[in-house]
Amino acid sequence: MKRTTLAPLIIFVGVLFLLTGCMNNNNEGAAPARDRDQRNNVEEIEHINSENNRNTTPTGEDSNIYDLPDEKNQHDQGISTHLEYRLAGSDIRDIKVFAIDDTVVLADTTENTNNNGKLEQAKGIMQVSFGDKVQVLTTANPKAPELIERIKQNITGKSTDYAQLGNDIQALFEMTAEKG
Repeated sequence: MKRTTLAPLIIFVGVLFLLTGCMNNNNEGAAPARDRDQRNNVEEIEHINSENNRNTTPTGEDSNIYDLPDEKNQHDQGISTHLEYRLAGSDIRDIKVFAIDDTVVLADTTENTNNNGKLEQAKGIMQVSFGDKVQVLTTANPKAPELIERIKQNITGKSTDYAQLGNDIQALFEMTAEKG
């Protein structure tokens, strides 16, 4: 009977572990791929923020809709209010914004119904900020700003009247289909 020893098997397993451990010798101390990807994303975000803080105009994929230098606590008031501040920062005032899901509704608060230029400018800013990921609707109906405020108050109130909320949102979307 031949006697088999474990020595060759142990040596083989040891060499296998040694080779596996040396596979990363060019990247000494390198983070796993997942950590590198996260670090790259953070560096990209820091780059975007530093560009915006140098008073450059954000455009395209490098734009960050949440970064306005003069803004401190606007995020606490919701995305619709934040977008109103963003438009005001671009010298487009008197526009009421309502954001729901992947849709933004813009309403002119002035009495001048022939002021579509401001709405179109605001729509352009939203499209640059969001790209084609968000539908931007506009309305010049003079009742729309008040309706948007009522929707916001209903959503943030202590007790939400869901039937009224649904009716108001439907009415707002119907106003965007009006041509006036």
